[in-house]
Amino acid sequence: MMWIAASIAALMMLAATAAERRLGPTAGGWITALPTAFAVTLAATGVESGWKTTAALAESSAIHVTAQVAFGIVTGLAVIKLGPWIGAVAGVATYVSLSAVVVMVPRGL
Repeated sequence: MMWIAASIAALMMLAATAAERRLGPTAGGWITALPTAFAVTLAATGVESGWKTTAALAESSAIHVTAQVAFGIVTGLAVIKLGPWIGAVAGVATYVSLSAVVVMVPRGL
């Protein structure tokens, strides 16, 4: 299963590099942001540990999407307005705070 993950990672790097050269850095960024690594992780976990474990992993990851999105928004805005150091601290503080709240959400909703 490891060779599949390595192959997909290499293909994504090639695709991102080609897109960046042809269409600019934004296109390369969009390609590298695709969640292909997560899909490979879920498939490997399902094969090795069973699908119940895979479902728990997927649910846990999905719950934290809100914190990840907030991290990106806060970091981006704070970096533009306040600079990179304060932006990084604000983003991390946002992610940690929301993750602490999100953990309290009952599972299976």
